[in-house]
Amino acid sequence: MELTGSLALLILALLGSLNGVHCIPGNLQPDTVLQKRWLSRAASQFWDYYLPTRVNRSSICGLAIQEMADSLEEFDSIWAAKMVDSWGKSDDGILYGRFYYEGSYDECMSVASPEKNFRGKYCRMTLRKSKSDSEPKSQKLLPPWFMNRPEVRIIPDIIESTAEGTDFGYSTCIPSVCSVEDLWESVNVTYSELSATLQSLYCKEEYSSEELNAGDYAYIIVMSILFAVVLIAGLVDILIQRSSNQKPAKGGIRFLLVFSFYTNMKKMFHLNTERTPGVITCLNGMRVLSMVWVVYGHQQTKTFFYNANFAEIPDAVSNLPYQIISNAYPSVDTFFFLSGLLVTYNLLKEVKRNKMFNPILFYVHRLIRLIPPILVVSGLYGTVVRFFVTGPFFKYWEYFMFSECKKYFWKNILMVSNFNLEDRAGSCLGQCWYVSVDSQLYLVAPFFILPLVYTKRFGKIWLYLVTLMSVIIPASIIYVNDLPPSNVMVGEKGGEYFEKVYLKPWTRAGPWVVGIWLGYIFYKQGKEKVILKQWQVVAGWSVSTIAALLVQFGMYSYNTVPAKAMYEIMTQITYGGFQRSVWAACLAWIVFACHNGYGGFVDGILSHPVWQPLSRLTYSLYLVAFLMADAIVFSARTHFVFSHINKIFETTGVLFISSVVSVLVSLTAESPILGLEKLLLTRPARPVNPPITKTTDSHLPEDQNGGIDKINLNEKNMQREILGNDNPIFTAEIDNSKVTQF
Repeated sequence: MELTGSLALLILALLGSLNGVHCIPGNLQPDTVLQKRWLSRAASQFWDYYLPTRVNRSSICGLAIQEMADSLEEFDSIWAAKMVDSWGKSDDGILYGRFYYEGSYDECMSVASPEKNFRGKYCRMTLRKSKSDSEPKSQKLLPPWFMNRPEVRIIPDIIESTAEGTDFGYSTCIPSVCSVEDLWESVNVTYSELSATLQSLYCKEEYSSEELNAGDYAYIIVMSILFAVVLIAGLVDILIQRSSNQKPAKGGIRFLLVFSFYTNMKKMFHLNTERTPGVITCLNGMRVLSMVWVVYGHQQTKTFFYNANFAEIPDAVSNLPYQIISNAYPSVDTFFFLSGLLVTYNLLKEVKRNKMFNPILFYVHRLIRLIPPILVVSGLYGTVVRFFVTGPFFKYWEYFMFSECKKYFWKNILMVSNFNLEDRAGSCLGQCWYVSVDSQLYLVAPFFILPLVYTKRFGKIWLYLVTLMSVIIPASIIYVNDLPPSNVMVGEKGGEYFEKVYLKPWTRAGPWVVGIWLGYIFYKQGKEKVILKQWQVVAGWSVSTIAALLVQFGMYSYNTVPAKAMYEIMTQITYGGFQRSVWAACLAWIVFACHNGYGGFVDGILSHPVWQPLSRLTYSLYLVAFLMADAIVFSARTHFVFSHINKIFETTGVLFISSVVSVLVSLTAESPILGLEKLLLTRPARPVNPPITKTTDSHLPEDQNGGIDKINLNEKNMQREILGNDNPIFTAEIDNSKVTQF
């Protein structure tokens, strides 16, 4: 085949020479010549679909287009051919769901005319099929990506019969001196004869990057100062620890040492291989695996509208095993359960120790744990990241991320981003809806938990009532509004369910209340181990396993594309009302069994020390992962291909990059802030400078200069230290000695 092709090129060149065509220049290879000829012919046929050909020919844009046309006719010039080559054209898999043709972004942006009068400007347009009974006047008016491809010439018939409202799009490369308005007016006229209208058009020039604004400068300056302080504090910390004089660490310099990357990273990556009595180590693995589940589930949809095999997706997502992904919502309920468990246990221990409840410290402590990381990540979203996101999909970043962070970042800070989200606009960090719901539940937590201390009988009755209402309220809302029992992949009222059920605290309280019950049980249990009979262990594991499987796969018949069945009233009420509480009850058994020695291999997996470093980063990772996923998607140069193995690769990359960035966020916005809180906000019955402390997750004891000491197992000297890597929502280890209130 290669020999035949070479001979064909040679014969073609000879025939061209005999017919008076210019010889092939030395700087052009024979295959380049053939490519240029094909592109020149294609451009001449489909000029109107890609360029603003209807502008005044004497205008600067008209002259640039004429210069392109002249270059295509010249034998030794290929710069215009590169512009044509970068156009979005027909590709394989049209019948497989390829609706957008992004062309070659970098090729377009690299083109410059010989005199440097203009460069390539990359433009991406979206058209919508309108309902029309008229037929196209000529075949030339058909979309150009369907021409010169005999195997796909049936597509025009499909386009003509496409339902009203269907979108399709492609990219083009035009001279930079032509405006968006020029292209819009010209292409709109061309497609009006095809019963299609231009819906959106945006362009990008290589040298049209935005300048830094005041917000960019402010963010860069603040983060530069933070990183400098972290670095300086770390160097000072190293010098002090290597010296024989430890007194400086006990003076005013200790306020600087809380920023030390050296000590904070030691705590962050420390592995405690010994199990400490009173600490629920299985929560580390449960937290990390749930976070991976959340990220993996979201990664399925990040590239949903940028897949080249869109038509294949329904079959790929409609099998039973895929319900683990399409119905991944229990992963979020896991964190609500952990939150209720920790808030309850820690609050009860705090009240018991101090004989009082301090509401100011209770709420202030929460705010200073949550807000600084949100400020850092939302600032990153709304400022400098846009300079690193380039490619065919860059405009989506500007619309969905950058612009909304500038307008709505305050919703994340005030913890109200789960309200007023009827449309896409209205939030900066979309994932912070969870932080908002959890904070709203935290706000009312004392009203549900404190009665268990002061009026035990009433407290239990009150909590039983709250538990019942956490089931009745979502079931009632679903029934009254005729909503699906859960989020489903296709459905008429998915948006309404999301707004009225998924985002609201009164409908998400079920697993949180179950966590309160388990926290109260552990509080009453103290250091004692519960002894269970064998049949009780078997029954507990059997019932919880069956119930969890029913929750996970119970929506299969209604959660396929298309749905195999339509949900009825009984399913709406039972699944919609009980699913979250039942899932949390299954988790409660797992935690209870593992903590009391009945977890078996499950406890061995969940309690393995390997989870500890990531478990300390889950809050930062939660904030950063979606930013990284969006940045990767919107920086892509071509469409994605949906497959299960590709999604695993994508998720792995997102988790790795996000983990690295999460370390930086934790070192600047978590560890130092919470270290300062420890020094400035001394709690009652708690010494300012405890001789020996014990970290929440790693149980790494340290003295006041950050040095590592031997563990003092004397309970009076063991105290839970507030560390930057002890995350407010996601870290969840319990120490039956002194515990700092969340």
